[in-house]
Amino acid sequence: MSQDNSKLAPIDNLKRLMGLTRDKLAEVAPVYLNVDRVIRLMLVACNKNSKILACTTESILQFCMKCAETGLEPIGAGGCWPIPYNDQLTFIPDYRGLVHCAVRAGAITSAKAEIVRAADTFGYVLGLHPSLVHEPARVDRGGLEAAYCVYVLPSGEKEFVVLDREDVLSIRKRSRASGNGPLVTDEAEMWKKSAIRRAMNSARRLHRNKSMLLFLVGGQVRNPSLAPRFRNCMEATNRSCCSA
Repeated sequence: MSQDNSKLAPIDNLKRLMGLTRDKLAEVAPVYLNVDRVIRLMLVACNKNSKILACTTESILQFCMKCAETGLEPIGAGGCWPIPYNDQLTFIPDYRGLVHCAVRAGAITSAKAEIVRAADTFGYVLGLHPSLVHEPARVDRGGLEAAYCVYVLPSGEKEFVVLDREDVLSIRKRSRASGNGPLVTDEAEMWKKSAIRRAMNSARRLHRNKSMLLFLVGGQVRNPSLAPRFRNCMEATNRSCCSA
């Protein structure tokens, strides 16, 4: 005798559907990710935040699929944040989760973000000899002024990006969840995330470009007649990376 699923409580019906999609999640999940744990954590999140259950079942299952694809658990800090937006559950990776994905992809070896406050001593120089100096004030550091991320490429080269207040607020305005969630409750952490995301985009482009270079010409353009073709390929690669 078949069960009438329409009589199930929303949380029980969601649990049933997640069980049915478990194998699909396992197909795309990295070996270190426990899919059963992801499902349990998602159900815990639903119990803690009733707005998640008000989202469409499809968006919740898509959220779980993104967890599986990225290898991030729905735990907030260190993983990803399940943020309801109207009737859609939005996947927002925590900045530490972004770093984890970039390291796993081989784009970087490490990255660290910091907040700059009004009373801190801070300055940076770009150009041929870039440098960055940040000395936090010992007491009464003041309000948020900037965020930056220093990351290390596989070659050992260090790069950094800096976002000032105007940059961060502009990013926040474009976010669908600008009025709720961690953007409001954990503002400093979200400033760090903005810097991390900008840095990871830069690292990804560098990683793709270098991979393309090695693939096309084995490390260098040995034949001068190939230079124009190589340049066109690299320009096309840059355009596609910038639009991603």
